[in-house]
Amino acid sequence: MNEKDKSLFSSLTHDIGKLGYRAGERGSHSEIGGRLIENQKAFSSEISSLVNLHHLKEIKNLFQKEGYLPLKILVLSDWLASSERITSEDRGEISKVGLTSIFSKIKIFDHDVINTPSRQVKEFYHLGKALEMEGDCPEIFPNTLSKVQKEIKENFKQNWNKFQEKLAAIERYDNGDDDFELKFEFLYSLLFTHLKLVPSAAYEVEPDISLFDHLKVACAFSAAINEYLEKRYFNEDDKVTFLNDIGVLFEKLYHEGTHYLDEIKGSDKEKLFKSRKLFALVHGDFSGIQRFIHLITSKYASKTLKGRSFYFSLMTELVAEYLVRELKLTKANIIFAGGGHFYLITHYFEQLESYLSEKVKVINEFFLKEFNANLYLAVAHVPLTLENIIFYQKFNPWKRVSEKTNFRKRQRFKDIIFSDDGNLNEKFKEIFGPNENDLQLEERCIICNSYPALQLIDPSDLAREELICEHCKGFIDLTNDLKGACLIKKITNSPRSYNRLFNELQLAVVFENNLNNLNINDIKTWYSINEPGNVNTLGHVLYSTGFPLKNDNSIYNNDELARGAEKRTGYGKLGILKMDVDFLGLIVQKGLGENASFSRISTLSTSLNLFFKGYISKLQERYKESVYIIYSGGDDLFALGAWDELILFAWHVYRDFRRFTAFNSNVTMSAGIVIEDPKFPIMKASALAEEQLDAAKHHEIFTPNKNTKNKIALFGSVLTWDWSLKKEEEYQSVIDDEEKCLKYHVEKVLEIMNLESEQEQTSRLLELLDDKSEFELSFLLKDILIYLINNKKISKSLLHKLKLTSLRMKELLHESLKGSVRVPKLWRLRYFLRAELNSKDSDTRLLSNFILKMFEIIIKNNLFKQSSRSRIKNINFISVAIQWADYLTRKKTENESD
Repeated sequence: MNEKDKSLFSSLTHDIGKLGYRAGERGSHSEIGGRLIENQKAFSSEISSLVNLHHLKEIKNLFQKEGYLPLKILVLSDWLASSERITSEDRGEISKVGLTSIFSKIKIFDHDVINTPSRQVKEFYHLGKALEMEGDCPEIFPNTLSKVQKEIKENFKQNWNKFQEKLAAIERYDNGDDDFELKFEFLYSLLFTHLKLVPSAAYEVEPDISLFDHLKVACAFSAAINEYLEKRYFNEDDKVTFLNDIGVLFEKLYHEGTHYLDEIKGSDKEKLFKSRKLFALVHGDFSGIQRFIHLITSKYASKTLKGRSFYFSLMTELVAEYLVRELKLTKANIIFAGGGHFYLITHYFEQLESYLSEKVKVINEFFLKEFNANLYLAVAHVPLTLENIIFYQKFNPWKRVSEKTNFRKRQRFKDIIFSDDGNLNEKFKEIFGPNENDLQLEERCIICNSYPALQLIDPSDLAREELICEHCKGFIDLTNDLKGACLIKKITNSPRSYNRLFNELQLAVVFENNLNNLNINDIKTWYSINEPGNVNTLGHVLYSTGFPLKNDNSIYNNDELARGAEKRTGYGKLGILKMDVDFLGLIVQKGLGENASFSRISTLSTSLNLFFKGYISKLQERYKESVYIIYSGGDDLFALGAWDELILFAWHVYRDFRRFTAFNSNVTMSAGIVIEDPKFPIMKASALAEEQLDAAKHHEIFTPNKNTKNKIALFGSVLTWDWSLKKEEEYQSVIDDEEKCLKYHVEKVLEIMNLESEQEQTSRLLELLDDKSEFELSFLLKDILIYLINNKKISKSLLHKLKLTSLRMKELLHESLKGSVRVPKLWRLRYFLRAELNSKDSDTRLLSNFILKMFEIIIKNNLFKQSSRSRIKNINFISVAIQWADYLTRKKTENESD
């Protein structure tokens, strides 16, 4: 193991003793970590010494001494990864609480979106458990302090014990000098499993940075420092002098704060702090994503969509890995990779831009040749000084580098179509055509409508023999390989056609769906998929799978998904869902305010990946016969399925995301759902769902004072939605069971309507309306209507009457918002409900009266409480409830006809 490897391992493990300290081990965290490393034969004694010494207790004035190069790199890497703590004056005791949710710290609006006491942002903490990703995945969701305090100590202890047991398995990869890569991969994955939900520090700062992300960023800086020194200095004495200068600077900042900067104005130290380019933030941004994914006909659309979507997600990850490998850095240097973007921390050198351009050119030439220029990768970087890292928010590197990549995207393929002399070359014609050979080709791929490399489809694979291009065949193969896969392995070369680009990067992938096909020596070189608890593999990866599978492991097709809905409801349609996080750009650039740092951004990004790549696939297992995840990653989700279950799935995703993000009203999601015939072209349906998502996000004009998004577009209407801790606690035992939830809604409304006092009844109804978003009101009203139709045998003509009334109510509502209303219109609804209001059945009377009073309260509240936060301006929630109830009771209508 060379000096650089020792440096990287020490930076990746230097604070692992913090988990042991929280678990009750004796000694300081550096001593605990040093002992643990010392007991592992796979690590050298130098690594345990570095871990043990990194807080300088034994070595005074480290940065005024000669030598100690690895230790100095470790200390500086730790400080750089902890830059948000440098100006702290006092160090308190480590808090015995869990990791604070990073999302609870996000604030992007001038005022809280929802400011009632029950919905204010509170402190939420993780339980300190290892990742298991089983069942409901309770370990990933933050909890209130009272719950955490009861469990945290025991959880830390169990987590630490399991971590120690698993760490011993690293000896399987101790194969002499050339064993760094496998050891690093194993350790990196193990740290993510056990330290992702553990706090890094609590020294007079919020414990909102995960220990894993702190170690990851420290390792990233360590790798970058090593490479910076290697490229710039050939003499070890010069390296030590340089590190000493930085170390003294950091020590002064640590003890004296920003006052020290005034002392060094105009000196070489100020130049070192403000002008010396040491690191770089690299941003990769793929353009043409939607065109690439959706450039298909309706033939085999679901399989091809899944394959293309997963291929693109995989490509984003592997291209990022390729670049850090070529720069002689590590996986830890990838701060984020997903959603068509990646961010890397690298060392800076004068040729960095040309070096990156050279590497990216290979990828773009592949896109040009293989994908007809539909995809393009823009890569840019911004150099970083020590000042930029410490005063991170002031510099805002994320915004700066994004502006540079956006500029590059407007000059697509410029580096390919222009020669060194500035003139257009032969590649220009390949991109912009015309291609004379294409005119002579008569047959095209039945899926993507392209010409090259057509071949017959094996009729056993698809429905019949038809011509398909090699890429589309590859995407179908990728879907089939991913379906049911439990393991993935990265190799240098694979014959599968979807690996053609990955082969060039020497990062091809293969899948395995049966552990029994591998012996123990084979398994240790594979990654498990979405199974952190697997102790025999090299590690684990989080991938969006989410297939609706039959018993024979085949995928439910669109017709079969729609038939499932028809069997349940009588309405056989397919739903298409698009969801994504609102204002993600603002969240990254502004959300953490002055507390932003690389470690916090890393915590934020790995948390989003945990939810979208890992948890969504686990959630889909509860809808495994009705929902098909086409894509989930980065910050967005694309799914299709039986229309009735897909709505519930979207609502489930939203509620869990709100819970995952500590119910912070600054961090929300919007959704768009369309319902179509299963024969409707899936590409058109996807485009319609995208339009509905866009409608939800832009229903209101943006204002910096509130969250104008956070909505769902459903049945052609846009409704607000929300979920709070109060609602989570109220509905916890019923919300995921349709029958229980319906019963709860009915009982709750009947309880209110049975009140003898008219004033109290009105007050409780107003409170009910006040507490619920438009989508929740639609959900409640839908349940009331279904109960009346299914349980009280009320004719479905009630729905048509209410629909007619709601159309007239829109006009009435507009009048009420202006402060006037024509009273006769309020009586029309009473006329329509006259039979139900006079029913002999008590429940029917009360529930019908609830519907009437709900209409009246909305109008009167708008008339007489102009300042009320709860004024409902969108009466469409009623029409959505009616449509929803109508579709869910089509089966009853058919039975009545029979």
